[in-house]
Amino acid sequence: MTDTNNASPWHTLSAEEVLAKQQSATSGLSDEEAAKRLASMK
Repeated sequence: MTDTNNASPWHTLSAEEVLAKQQSATSGLSDEEAAKRLASMK
């Protein structure tokens, strides 16, 4: 995963940066958000 707005490869980012880029948190996604994201992949 390389963000085109930030050329840093994902593995060079801190955990906090990766979570922010993925709009997630250490607690994970809510059931509603997980379902929304899954549905957008279909």
